[in-house]
Amino acid sequence: MNDLDIKTKLIKCIKDTCAYDEDIKETDNLKNDLGYDSLQVVSLICEIEETFDITFDSSDLTFENIKTIKDLINLIKKTLAYETI
Repeated sequence: MNDLDIKTKLIKCIKDTCAYDEDIKETDNLKNDLGYDSLQVVSLICEIEETFDITFDSSDLTFENIKTIKDLINLIKKTLAYETI
């Protein structure tokens, strides 16, 4: 799966879990730009795991690790790479 596929699926997950209607950029911050609170982040993580058929390592799921859309893309790529080994 390439970066564009990941980004496209991720943006759909974001639009399914929040009411943000603007264009979503990789630099957007989940909390500051998209308005996510902690409960919405949990919902988004569940949506991502279901969409990509992956399970994140719980140690990766901190606000320090997933502040921006790019952080989520990198985490998805890391998890996909790990699960295919």
